Amino acid sequence: MGLKLLFLSIIILCWLTIDSVGSCSCSWKPNDRHFCDSDFAALVIANNRTVDNDSTVYGIDLWRVYRFRDGVANEALMRRQLWTGTYDSLCGIGLSIGDPYVVTGYLVNGKPRINICGFNKLWNDMTVDEENGFNSEYRKLCPKNSPLILSRIRSNYN
Repeated sequence: MGLKLLFLSIIILCWLTIDSVGSCSCSWKPNDRHFCDSDFAALVIANNRTVDNDSTVYGIDLWRVYRFRDGVANEALMRRQLWTGTYDSLCGIGLSIGDPYVVTGYLVNGKPRINICGFNKLWNDMTVDEENGFNSEYRKLCPKNSPLILSRIRSNYN
């Protein structure tokens, strides 16, 4: 009886643990799909980081907005904050303070969120093709019914 109870307890414990563990998985997308499918694409510099429960909030300088889907996305970006998961299992991404990144993301509950499944790359690591893509070429590949609003904030990283 004691061995059966121990075995049953182990099974229940494993089930509870597996049920509560989250994970992050992404499928590969070409860069133009990241651009076209996202709510926003921007060149940002993180200037501070705070943790709010399971989210990390980056205060950002917005250097350039390559696109935003609508006015709501633009409004959210103008608050100069990006949200991401705090942990890898929540698809969180770490940005180095002071470094420029090109990021794509989505609005979740009115907050602009980035994650490891999107396009997130240091500006200095961008290839010429990627720079050209974000500057002009990717928008040509977006479906005609995909809203595309462009905005230029600053041109220091052009």
